[in-house]
Amino acid sequence: MAVSKWEFSMVNKMKAALFATVLALFGVVTPVFAQSDTSVDSTTDTSVSDDKAAGREARIQALKDKATAKLEEAQEKRIAARCKNAQSKVTSLRARVTGIVQNRKAVYQQVGEKLDVLLEKLKAAELDTMALETAREDMRKEIAVLVESLNAYDTALADIIAMDCESDPETFHAALLSARDLQNTLRTQSQEFRSFATNELKTILQDVRAQLEAKKAETSTESVEGDN
Repeated sequence: MAVSKWEFSMVNKMKAALFATVLALFGVVTPVFAQSDTSVDSTTDTSVSDDKAAGREARIQALKDKATAKLEEAQEKRIAARCKNAQSKVTSLRARVTGIVQNRKAVYQQVGEKLDVLLEKLKAAELDTMALETAREDMRKEIAVLVESLNAYDTALADIIAMDCESDPETFHAALLSARDLQNTLRTQSQEFRSFATNELKTILQDVRAQLEAKKAETSTESVEGDN
């Protein structure tokens, strides 16, 4: 089956667009993590609705139950005196994170759709798509994990904002530590996904391109032989 110039050009364009999109996934999320302890910007929209109230009481109780380190009285007083300022910073952070979560979900979906279109075209060209299909399924699973982690991190921030930190500084401290752990987990997952996209997936797409080039050369040879 002959590979048209359109199909060959499509794969090249798809490859460039795909990597541009995948690499863009991490251009915004990671910097936000680094800004988690910055002061509140007066121009930042912090009017994020509290859409995480469901189950909050149980989550806070779970934090109480898991808190193993008993704070000294001086530590509790220090945290109680500073926690309102910390909540303001977290409010500013969550305002940014909320927008990022929405954008990342849209980008993840876009990446998946681009791969699906590419797979359909490659199958139509009768090329081996097994490796790419496996990578697509792996990506689907990794994206689901990333989205779950993003949601968990956003929920943790919302709980921190809503807590009565002055009357219960110990649980507030535990909530901050838990959010930090979620942040570190999310960072690791993002780095692993980026490594997958820029290494394994890139290699597979390079193999696909080689297949197309070989098939194009074969088609050209058959065309010349047919003219003789």
